[in-house]
Parts: sequence; structure tokens; C-alpha cells
Amino acid sequence: MHMLLLSAMSRSLLCLLMVLSILASCGSGRLTPPELTVSPEQGLHATPTDVAPSPVTVPAAPMETDAATSVADTTRQITLRTRDGLLLVFDQETNRFVRMEVQGRVFGLTTGSDLAVHLYDPRGNPLLDPRSTPVAQAEQVDNTLVVTRDNRVMGVQTIERWTAHPDHLDVEVTIVNASSLERSRAIEACLQIPVDLIGNYWYHHLDDREIIVRRQEPYQTTLQRLVDIGSFGNGDFHLKTDLDINLNGLNLIAGDTYGLAVSINPERPAAYVVRYDTQRRSYDACFHLGIDGDHIRFGNRVSFALALFVPDEPEWGLRSAYAKYIALYPQSHTGKLPRKTTMVVLEEYSYDAFPNPIDYRIGAIWGRYKAQSRRFGVDNLVYIWPHGYYDRGMRLKVTPSTSGISQTWEVDINACFALYDDIEQGRQPFAETCTGSYPFATCTKQKDKGQVYGPVLERERGSGWQRAEAYQMTVSNGPNFLIGKFHLPAPFRASLLQDAEGRWLNSISFASMITEVPWEPGVRRCIFDGINPDPGIDAALSNESHTTPAPTIVGNFGQLILEVVKRANGLYGPTYLDVHPDEGVNRYHGAAVDTVGVYLRPDFNPRALRVASLPLSYDRATGRVVALEHLTTLAFLRALRVSLPDDAPIASSGAPIGGILYQEADYILEEFVKIERDGRLIDELYDETESNKLRLINRIRMGANQRPITFSVRFERANDERAFLDQIRRYMPLYTAKGVYINIDRYGSNPERYFWSEPPAPRVLQAYQQHLHLVHALNVAGWQPVPYANATNNNMLVERFGREYLTLYNTAETAQTTSLTINWRVIGIEKAPGRITDAETGIELPFSVSGDRLTISALRLDGRGMRIIRIYPPYQTVLLPMVVTL
Repeated sequence: MHMLLLSAMSRSLLCLLMVLSILASCGSGRLTPPELTVSPEQGLHATPTDVAPSPVTVPAAPMETDAATSVADTTRQITLRTRDGLLLVFDQETNRFVRMEVQGRVFGLTTGSDLAVHLYDPRGNPLLDPRSTPVAQAEQVDNTLVVTRDNRVMGVQTIERWTAHPDHLDVEVTIVNASSLERSRAIEACLQIPVDLIGNYWYHHLDDREIIVRRQEPYQTTLQRLVDIGSFGNGDFHLKTDLDINLNGLNLIAGDTYGLAVSINPERPAAYVVRYDTQRRSYDACFHLGIDGDHIRFGNRVSFALALFVPDEPEWGLRSAYAKYIALYPQSHTGKLPRKTTMVVLEEYSYDAFPNPIDYRIGAIWGRYKAQSRRFGVDNLVYIWPHGYYDRGMRLKVTPSTSGISQTWEVDINACFALYDDIEQGRQPFAETCTGSYPFATCTKQKDKGQVYGPVLERERGSGWQRAEAYQMTVSNGPNFLIGKFHLPAPFRASLLQDAEGRWLNSISFASMITEVPWEPGVRRCIFDGINPDPGIDAALSNESHTTPAPTIVGNFGQLILEVVKRANGLYGPTYLDVHPDEGVNRYHGAAVDTVGVYLRPDFNPRALRVASLPLSYDRATGRVVALEHLTTLAFLRALRVSLPDDAPIASSGAPIGGILYQEADYILEEFVKIERDGRLIDELYDETESNKLRLINRIRMGANQRPITFSVRFERANDERAFLDQIRRYMPLYTAKGVYINIDRYGSNPERYFWSEPPAPRVLQAYQQHLHLVHALNVAGWQPVPYANATNNNMLVERFGREYLTLYNTAETAQTTSLTINWRVIGIEKAPGRITDAETGIELPFSVSGDRLTISALRLDGRGMRIIRIYPPYQTVLLPMVVTL
């Protein structure tokens, strides 16, 4: 009996071990999430949006206990080392860096220019040259090397902090103004890395590179001459800056086996440029900096931050470096909310023409969209322009005046403020008030004649002095027409730039009592434009009850914008929402931020410069310290995020500079327009070169990462059904392959039709829906920087989305054939795939497997055509435990 009991116990223990083993093996496998069918007839599936993959899929590096080190040895040398092949050695005897290693490539630094920060004035004259300015102090603190230099003659000091991390080196530099004579200084600070990289590749964008050869001009990827502020004022003062501004947040020089990346810390935005000078053989990162002694945060100093690192796989170039950049700063590239996968569209939407917007992959609409949208979970975005203000809620009539006073900007500003004061004091200056959506549902006559303001001078038409009658006011007509529903905060009045005596500045601030807007001829308005706040005023932020000195743009004029958004989102109740007699309440659930054209607008208010927390820069022509407004957009977006409900989306327009404008945005919108080139207008959809189209896509992708990108286009040359269908088939495959939504805003020219209210023929709509379904599946999977797939035909462009999809685009005009080789293991599939299909047709594709790679042969693509390849992981067999009865 004892032996039988032991035998039974042994069998039970064995069964228990088998069950635990099976459960462990099941738990160690990768779970395949359930699939959501996109379209029943397509055979195309997408993973649910709440099971988003990691932003990057890269091979995991082996764990090391001493991942990053800073070592001081007996030879008085301090070594900064990462775990992936980047090393710097600082010699305390000579007080300079003497060696640099980049993935096995050794660079001697014992002679020539120092690896250090050089300072210049705007004219290029040296303020601090490390070769003639000895190190005042060099010390090691944990994994950080601190190097200090002083030039007392020029009154400047630099403090360099070099910190070793497992996968990068952080460089933080502080410049101190020690001059007692110049409290405001413009400084160009250049970190110069004197290494010979000629013969390697300079990367402009993900797939745009060129071999570095000896030449006079440096290699750089920049934007120039962005500012002419004369257009904001009366034209008396024009400033055209010729500063180079970096387009990317990341730069890379690489060969086939090694590479060195220089990136800005996206949490520390600044105006800068990265370049390689072949004459000096120097890899430089130069920052355009301004110092003001009374700066509220920095005082007599300014700082910037960079990261140096190596790409994990140099053969993949900038794509590999970008994957690492995302890993270094994930919050800046992934956003706060769960990743969106739908698109944002422009204009109005007709329920009669398109009953369910979800069928068209619409997640948000930038325009009018009534209450039915909440039933489908589509967000209507209140449109805001954070750096200027059009008051479109009023209508004025003008009549000639026989005389006028001395004309200054004060006259227009005071006339407009007088009108606002009458509104706020309840004096009812308008003859009529209107409610409801445009065209007005109801207008109520208040008096026979409205209050008259002025006279003011009509400059544009040259018709002399005019008086303006307050004829009609809309108290509720969408987010830009909320002027009559709440008081204008005091910060609005203080937002116009003033000089030391309190007079309005002519250079930027602009107000007109009688400006005619193009969309409503004959009607005039009060328009304030080019408004830039005075950060020195006291203001209560939108999320605080007490009054404090406003730290950024969001504390004053930004406060007004935030208040508009909060009212449009219904955060103060239904009183502020537009009630339409047929469609009900116009509810908004998010904000669309238009950042086009506001990247660089200097602030000339002396008081603002003294107290501002804005990053300061300079104008090269005058040497004047200015504030670059595009650097404050990030602060505004973050304040906007705090002011909205947690699930409210934010959409942003405009291309990023330095990769910093898309943080905190959930949707990215780029609107195609006609641009002037070589003396003629070209249409970005029809006439733009393919290389420029790819440059735009890659630039935005490097800022947006996995956020959905929408290009809003007009098919103006599609005047009939056949032409429309042909143009969709010709121009949209590139964007489908790149995972970019195309929002067809309008089509045709005689007449022009709005797509979402006047739909085209069914077969045109079917072709467009195919694009939307495919791009949606790609966005759900998530774009990955490194495709880990190679085409044998050089005309093919390859992208990867998740571990399921690979896209190919044929850049040639003629049909081409290619083979595609994929490293299936590194993209995250545990076993060789069992099935591969054409995602668009569902047709199975034959393939062969050799080790970790599979090859699809004889793939044929039409000229300017694309194909989407879907990889199915092998079926996993799950063993269920047996029940043993003893």
C-alpha cells in the first residue's frame, strides 16, 4: 500500500509538472491580439488600436552591469564610455580630449582644434577660443566630466557637462555673461568635434544622403530667411534674418560599419544648426543664443543640451539612428494619449452624403461638425491660432468721414478696444445680434443704428478717413465667434506690444478697425493680428485660480485662446455652445492648432525680453537679441493639453523645425497649396517633384513618428469621373505606401466641389476608400523606422509597419520586377512565417526561407505603383493539460 501511494503521488507530481511546464511555455510565447476586420471584402485586417506596438522594434542589446562608465586612471585621464561603442578620453595634463572612438573607429584629438565649445558674436568674431583659453577647472563627478573655461577679457564663461549613459553621451553647456558693460548679448555657441569624416554619408532625411567630399560650403539640412516682420506692421522697419535653422532634431554622419549621431534634446528646444565643414574637418552643432541680464529664468546665462550616440545598425543609416532617438526620448515621440490611428479632415461633413464617418477612417474633423458626431466617437476640433487673433464675430459698415486726427496705430487699437468695452459693459453697440450657425438662423434688431467708431484711415484702398458702424454681432457661431459670450481677459489688452512709455509698437502689433476679410466682401471687422504677449504681466493661468507673473505665452494671449477652447469644449456648461435649430448642439472635443507661418517672429518689446521665460536668440544682421516664437509652441501645446479633458485630441498643422513642434499633438495635418518656384506657381499634388514629395513625407514622419499624418489635397484637375479615377490611381499610391492619409478636400474646377458634402461617383469613392482602409491598417500596426527588408531593384522604396506589413513603391514610370528579402526574426516573429499575401487582393505569395531570412521573388509593380505585403506569423499550437484520474 505504501508503494502504491508513493507511485500515485509520483504520477500526480509528474502530471503537475507537465501542466506547469505547458503553462510556462504558453506564457513565454508572444500573444497574438485579436484582429479587427477592416472591410469584409478586402481580406485585410488590423490590430485593435488599444494594442499598439512599441514605437520602435530593434534587437535587444545584452544587459551589462557596467553599462556606462566614467573612469579616471593613474595617467590622469578620464574616460567616458557607453556600452555600444562610443568613447571619449579627456587628458587632465593637457586639459583637452585626446581620443574618440566610434564603433571601433579611432580618432586622435591630440593636435589641432579642441573638441570643445567655441563662442562667437553674430559677426563671427571669436569670443572664446579653447586653443587660447585654458581650462580653468576640470573635474569628475560620478559619470560626469565638468569642464570650465573663462575668457575674462571678453566677459564670457563656458561650463561643459559631459555625462556617460549606457546608450549615449549627454552634453549640457551653460554660457555665462560676465560682462559688466553688456547685459544683453547675442552669442553663437558651437560644439566642434574635429574628426575626419570625409568619404562617409551625410543624411538629410531618412532616405536622402550624399557622400561627403571636399568643398567650400558645409553640409547641412536647414531652413533660411524665415522672417520679414515688416509684414506685421506699417512697413517702417524690416528685419530679414539669415540664420540657419535645423530642420531635423537628429543628424547623422555614417559609413557602412560606424556612425555618429548628434541630436537636440527635444525637451530643451532651441534655434540651432548642425553641419559638417570639410575645410576644417569638423562636425559642428551651433546654437543661436541670446542673453538678457533680467531674464526671469536665466538672468545672465543661457544653456543648451545635446546627445551624442551611435546607431545600433549603421548599415540602416538614419533610420537606425532615428529608432534610437525615439528610445532616448520616448515621451517626446509617443505623446501622452494612446496612439491614434484615424485621420483628421478639413471642411464640413454631410450626413446625407456620408452617413457614418467611421467608414471613412475619420477620427477628427477640423471644421464644422454637429452633434451627431458624438454618436460615432468622431471629434470636432475647435480651430485656434495661438499667435494671432481674428475677431470674425462682428460686422461693421463704413462711411466716409470728412476729417480725421493724426493717424497712428493707437487710433485703430483704441477704436477697437472702445467697441469691446461697450460690448462688455452691456451697452449693446450693435444694431443687430445674431445666434445660430452661419448663415444666421436668427437675428434680432436691437436699435435702428449701431454705435459709430473712428474715424480711422483706410490704408489698403487709399480711400481716406472712414467711420465704422457696429451693424451686426454673432454671439454664438462656432469657436471663433464666442466673443459675445465671455469677457475679454485683461491680458488681451496687455498682449499688444508696447514700448517703455506704454505706446503700442509699430514693428509687430497690428490692429485695424475696418479690415475687410476675403470670405465676406463688403463687411469690415476689428482685426488684431501679430499679437505677441508681454510675459511680464500678472495673469491667472487657465488651470490656476491665483494671479502670478505669466511665465510663457500661455499666461496672457495664450490664456484667451485656452479660454476659447475650454468654452467650445463645454467645460463651462452649455451656455457657450452653438445651438442649431436642426442639428442640435455643436460640441467640440479637442483643438486644432494652426502653426503655419509662425515659426520665427521676434519679440522687440524691451520689457518682455527682460522678464521673458522664452528662449532668446539673435538677428545676425543687427546683432539684436530676439525671442523666437516657434520655440514657445511646445509650451503652448502643453498648456493646451492641461486645459482639455484627458481624452481630448490635439491636431497640429505645419511642418516641424528641429523636430520639436509635434510634441503633445495627436494628429498631424499638412495642407497642399500652390507654391511659387522659379517664377511660376506649382500645385504640390500635380507638379511637385517626387524627391520633394519624399522629403516632405520624411520630414514630417521624423517629427510625427507613429502619429497619423494627413495631407489635405484638392484634385482641381479632375473635371470628370474618368479623370478623377485616373488621378487617384496615379498620385495616391506613394502616400498609401508611406502610410499617409489623403483627405480629398475638393475636386474639379468648373465647378469646384467639396468632397465631404458633394460625393463623387461610386467607383471613384470605392477607389478612395481602398486607400483609406489600407492606410488605416498600416497605422494600426504602427510605422517602424527600420524595415529590415531589402529589394533587389533600386527603384523600390520599402517601409515596415509593425511586424505584419511591408510596403513597396515603384519610383519608375514603367512596370518593374523585384525580389524582397526580409529578416523575419528581427522584426519580432518567433518562427518562420507560414503564409504571406498581397494585403490588397488577398492573393497568396510564394516565398522561400533560408535561416532567419525569407525571400519573395518576382514581385511586379506598375509604374508609380505600390504593393502591401502581409506576413502571417505561424500558427501556435496550445496544448491543454490532461486530467488524470487515479
